[in-house]
Amino acid sequence: MHTFISQTTRPSWHAPPPSNLGKAKHGKLKADQQRSAIESDVPCAIAQIWLHDKQGSEDNERAQRQKKLVEATILLATAI
Repeated sequence: MHTFISQTTRPSWHAPPPSNLGKAKHGKLKADQQRSAIESDVPCAIAQIWLHDKQGSEDNERAQRQKKLVEATILLATAI
């Protein structure tokens, strides 16, 4: 997911999450960082991962689970 997040193009006002996101050294995210990541970075990364994986996968059940994950994440981001 780090690769996809680092490759995401953002508006100038949107700061990217820390490069070491998810590692023990980073510690906790501040509230603004959490909101920013959930609103745009995580949904974009999950969608990119799903599209990337979908190209090589013919497993219909797995594709359906991934689609549901993307949809749920987008709904969460919209709600926030």
